[in-house]
Amino acid sequence: MDITDKNVDASDSRVKRDIEDIKKLLEWFLLHEPFPVAEKIISIASGIVGEEKINCHNIREVGITSVTRMFGQTFNNIKLKCVDKVLPLLTISSAIKVHDEKVPIDPVL
Repeated sequence: MDITDKNVDASDSRVKRDIEDIKKLLEWFLLHEPFPVAEKIISIASGIVGEEKINCHNIREVGITSVTRMFGQTFNNIKLKCVDKVLPLLTISSAIKVHDEKVPIDPVL
């Protein structure tokens, strides 16, 4: 194969460089856990940490519990409790307290 027919990405130097780049990337991931185990739910986009009441990650269990409580009841008698609601991270306020006053912050800064 002539050099003009060969793809630039398939050259020996390019392949060697790609292998070195992959090694660097793998080393970085060994030092920086991409999916750390956290006790609380955290928004990847904003970094906002969920409180104990945030349960959007347990939506299936919350739904099953709610439906189970409805069995055997007529529509008029069904009452859902606040505990049965799914609360997403959006319910967390993006604010900090300064001198006993909540000040809104932009979480993407």
